[in-house]
Amino acid sequence: MSDFSKSYFDNISPIQRQATKNGITYTISEITEPMLQDIANRHFNDLVNTPQGQLMYKMYKDQLGSDELARQAFNNAVVSGNLDRKKYADDFDKMKLENDKLAIDREKLNISRANLAIQQRRLKLAEDRAKAAAEKEKSKSWTHRQMVNIMLNHNTKKELIMDLAKAKSGTDASGAKM
Repeated sequence: MSDFSKSYFDNISPIQRQATKNGITYTISEITEPMLQDIANRHFNDLVNTPQGQLMYKMYKDQLGSDELARQAFNNAVVSGNLDRKKYADDFDKMKLENDKLAIDREKLNISRANLAIQQRRLKLAEDRAKAAAEKEKSKSWTHRQMVNIMLNHNTKKELIMDLAKAKSGTDASGAKM
């Protein structure tokens, strides 16, 4: 069927349209069945005047009994013979599949980045806690060492009590700040 009508369908320009799916915009080039139907309708007289077209039209008219039904059946047969020119679904599905895969990869990357940020925050908190604990231990050790030194360097109980009070207030034996 497409052999005698081929020349009328060879140079169809696909229409361009935008479609958005899951936030991704696609440009789709398509030749639709209504476009094929329109070409068959516009070129009906040319197609029906070919030898093959005359035979087909006569066959449909004999079977269906009316010119209008024969014309519809003829045009439908011409369109059916050229459906291989219809474009869209396969290309769009392939693009959609690729974009869906990219979206999944982006999502995985975003999750990985978020997990990395969480792990970095946890590590920083652990480091800060360890540092604070070390400072606290160092502070305790220093105070303990100070008290032991004061106790060893004094002979009388009164001197010991005075130096401990000064150490607690942060001054040394001469009254200067420690």
